[in-house]
Amino acid sequence: MLLSVDAGQAHLAGIALLLVVPLGAAAAVALALGGYGASFWYGERDRKLDHIAAHRRAWRWMHGAWVATVAAATAGFAAFAALLARAGEEALAGVGLGLVLLGVLGWLVGVFVQVAAGDVAAQARRATGATPDWLEPLWAAVGWAEVAYIVCTGIGYVAWGAAILDSGFPADWAGSVAVVLGGASVAAVALVPARATIPEVPLVVPIVLGIALVLV
Repeated sequence: MLLSVDAGQAHLAGIALLLVVPLGAAAAVALALGGYGASFWYGERDRKLDHIAAHRRAWRWMHGAWVATVAAATAGFAAFAALLARAGEEALAGVGLGLVLLGVLGWLVGVFVQVAAGDVAAQARRATGATPDWLEPLWAAVGWAEVAYIVCTGIGYVAWGAAILDSGFPADWAGSVAVVLGGASVAAVALVPARATIPEVPLVVPIVLGIALVLV
């Protein structure tokens, strides 16, 4: 049951969530300008390091933009969860927020490791012509951090979607979309072998929720 949700607060939370659009666009531009497209992510490890060494600034800016995007979404999610709790869905709001925060924390650690390890290894390869042995296991760990991020956020979205459908806030259609996309992102982990193509999927949900909140 909808208790007391201030429309102004809902609009602010929606705007915070919708910041993922310009920030995500900036990250995509940095990715494209730096040459970090599909040919990079699916390329051989040594070629990746050579590219990173030649485009160090873009390597850092690209990841920085993605961190800013996820940070904006997380701030919006926290505000949304508080509103959802006020709408009478304290349990599911808390479960969803806890899972999202857990996933984001793991993702942030993974991004830091990926950027730092890639940068150091690229410079080592440029200086010695050899790739450090420690790089492969570190990047593998980053891949699993991305998987944890996708699974945690996906389940969190399903919990929020169920709460939205139960409370009617902010809109039933948003709850349905959150359930479908959250479940689909989790299923994609098992169905899509190329994990590098998945992390952007969870960023669709904040856009959906942001629109719904702005329309309250």
